[in-house]
Amino acid sequence: MRGTERSALVSVGDDLVDRVASFLHLHLDRRRPVDEWRRILRYPWASENPVYGYALLRGEEVVGVVCTCYSRQEIRGGAEPFCNLHSWCVHPLHRAESVRLLAAALGDRKQTVTTLTVSRETVDFLKRFGFRPIDEDVALIPTPLFALDGWQARITAERPAVLAVVDEAHRRMLSDFGAMRLARAIVARRHRDWCLCLYTRERRRGIAVSRVVYVSHPPLFTKWLGAFARSWLLKDGTLLATCPPRFLTHRPAGAFIAREPRPQLFRSSRLDAPDITCLYSELTR
Repeated sequence: MRGTERSALVSVGDDLVDRVASFLHLHLDRRRPVDEWRRILRYPWASENPVYGYALLRGEEVVGVVCTCYSRQEIRGGAEPFCNLHSWCVHPLHRAESVRLLAAALGDRKQTVTTLTVSRETVDFLKRFGFRPIDEDVALIPTPLFALDGWQARITAERPAVLAVVDEAHRRMLSDFGAMRLARAIVARRHRDWCLCLYTRERRRGIAVSRVVYVSHPPLFTKWLGAFARSWLLKDGTLLATCPPRFLTHRPAGAFIAREPRPQLFRSSRLDAPDITCLYSELTR
């Protein structure tokens, strides 16, 4: 596969999805079947003639890829274009061309670019291209301890019930995401007040963890943290939850603040870290 000529750099459309999915299965994560990679590539809110990323080709063979999710999100009362990067993988024999993929994805400087599932090894590298951490710290929440509190709010996890509680903007957002397989949506409610939380389940150092991705109302989330913790413990069996500090109005007693070794990153000429939602990404699929 090694050669002196450069690979062809192409955008990934529907015609390349099968080959890219097979490449990612073989070279990035064999635990994910090819069908799962296809689903990750084809995000449901994509516009007509979507671009799912950029690939390096040698003849008909994919030798590198960076995947993208494009969206327009309502930020500060205006529509902000976003490009979320994920699943950056290049065959070892072609690693010298890795930056070409990144440069292609960063070509439109009007977009806010996020990358939310980076490896420890790439954090410092991406910072050289102007990426900044959204949160450098993470709140660690022991769910058994917090589950003893927060009885004033009820948790709803069934999708029809969640859609019935949230407002129109959040119903539209959840409709855009479709049938999420990685992320889960739950709502805490008391009387007319409600708070939507999106989270994923992962493992850190062998421990099952609930990872908070989005919170609609941080003051209510902080107030009802015990109800959310009880749901994570009883419904998901997770003994620990991780939460970006920006979703908490203060550090709850019993929570610990630690340095995040794999911070979520963004690059923007207009937005600041508190503006970034982590929505419309591989975390809300």
